[in-house]
Parts: sequence; C-alpha cells; structure tokens
Amino acid sequence: TTEQDEIIVNVDRAGLSVGDYTGIISISSNGGDINIDVSMEILPPYLVVSSNSLDFGSTETIQNFTITNIGAGTLNWSISADQSWISLWPSSGSTSTEEDEISVTVDRTGLSYGAYSGNLNITSDGGNETVSVDMNVPFFEDFSNLDAWTNDGWTISSDYYGSNPPSARHYWYDSQTSTISINVDVTEGQTLSFYRYASQQSTVLELYFNNVLVWNNPQWWAGAGNHSVPITGSGTLNIKFIGIGGSVYIDDLSIE
Repeated sequence: TTEQDEIIVNVDRAGLSVGDYTGIISISSNGGDINIDVSMEILPPYLVVSSNSLDFGSTETIQNFTITNIGAGTLNWSISADQSWISLWPSSGSTSTEEDEISVTVDRTGLSYGAYSGNLNITSDGGNETVSVDMNVPFFEDFSNLDAWTNDGWTISSDYYGSNPPSARHYWYDSQTSTISINVDVTEGQTLSFYRYASQQSTVLELYFNNVLVWNNPQWWAGAGNHSVPITGSGTLNIKFIGIGGSVYIDDLSIE
C-alpha cells in the first residue's frame, strides 16, 4: 500500500570462472513491470604478504610473516630462499580466505662477523612478491688462531686462568711489551666485552676510529675478570691490546 518492501539479492560465485557476469531481475506487478540489471565480478586470486622485509639484527633467529589471498578462488603459492643460512616452513601451500603463516629462521653458525642479506622469492598464481631478509653476525673471537690479527709477539695458549682455552697470551720475563690489533666494523651503542687475566705488570686496551684514539684504559695490574667497554661511534674500530711484562691472557672477545 504505502510501505516499502525490501528485497534481498544474493549472488553465488562458487564454481564460476574469473570474469564479469550480468543478469536481470524481472519484476511484474499490477502497477507495472520493471527490470533491474545485476552485474558481478569474479576476481582472480591475489597475493598479499604482511611484510616485505625481515630484520633479525644480531640476536633474533625466528620471525614470521603471513600470506593472504585478497582475491577470489584459491591462491597457490611457493617460496624459495636464495641464501643457505635462511630456512623457512612451510615452503608451499594454498589459501582461499585464511592467512597462511610462514616461519623464517636464520642460522649464524660458521659465518664470519658482519652484515648479511638475502631474499625470499614468493611465486603464486595471484602474483609474485619478494621478502628481504637481513641479519648481523656479531664479532666474536675465541683466539683459536691469530690469523686475522696484526701481531708482534702474542701467542695462542691452552693454559687455564679462569678463561676458556685457547686464549691469546703475552709473556715476557721483563717489562717488554707486545701488541695485537684488529679492525672491526661497529655501530654506535654496541659493547665490546672480553676476559683478561694478568699475573703481574699490566695490560692496556686502546680503541681507535680513523687512527684517532677514542678510548684507552688506565693500566690494569695483576688480576682476572670480565671487562666491557661501550662503543661510542660507528665505522671501523681498531682494537689494540698491549701486554706489558709478565703473563697476560685475553679471551672471548665479542662485540654486540
């Protein structure tokens, strides 16, 4: 009579191919007839990832991201990593409306210190994506060899003085000095840590940026213990240990 009658119209895309569809709703009445045009689109699968970059820093080993299909139908996907230190699970799958979570793991075992980058390459029938993976391997020296060091008298020792052998050893009968040094790329805010034992006399640690002395300790006399030094700059840091007489042992040097 005078009220409005609301009509609910549903469409069913199940089993239909990708494309545009049209139809007509025909209304007949004692007050006239009318046709209503109906159109519908079925989209293809469409790949979306929750993040295009993963940064593991110096300590993280596992991170996750998700794959989503914001199109229609079923999205079939697969992932490959271009670096052997990256592993992931699962490496393939399919999704219609749910999110698929991917677990990514990095393995620093056996890698030299420094920055590493790789990619996860995702291919699908709804597009392709790339997720970049970055990580750092902290500097660590266990003094199993001194090949990377500039060295004028230090040796490798298996003696145990509160450290974990082997260690780097300076030894002189009198007050002669010897020096070992190495260059390491560092970032502001990191910390240099090491273990030191000295039987007598002293040890000096000096840190240089661009050949400019930025830190040195007062002479440490006899004693043993762990030491930490904050790094207040970024770039190439020259680390220099100077042994002064007696026996001095340095071990487990790390920068994190």
